[in-house]
Amino acid sequence: MTNTEKKVHLKNILSKIENLNISESSIRDLGNLIRSEQRREFSSEAESKLYSNNLRQTIEKNLEDLEENATKPKVRIDLFKDCVSNFKQDIKRELGDLKHR
Repeated sequence: MTNTEKKVHLKNILSKIENLNISESSIRDLGNLIRSEQRREFSSEAESKLYSNNLRQTIEKNLEDLEENATKPKVRIDLFKDCVSNFKQDIKRELGDLKHR
């Protein structure tokens, strides 16, 4: 994947994230997005170690807690917002790094 293709790909993920609401199905969708992005990046020929590490941390620190509490409406709201915020931050950092490559 070229840098231009990766930028388009990451912007598409950002738009998908914006369309998620706080529900059990959206939590699954968010988890699928983050994990598939981590797999895609890990298997990429031009893997960004920093981006891969950031995704791993988002999974370990946010997504796993969110998935464990997906059926608890009061708890999942803040966890969902935190997870989305961190995933967006990971993507935006990678987009910023791509501008300088």
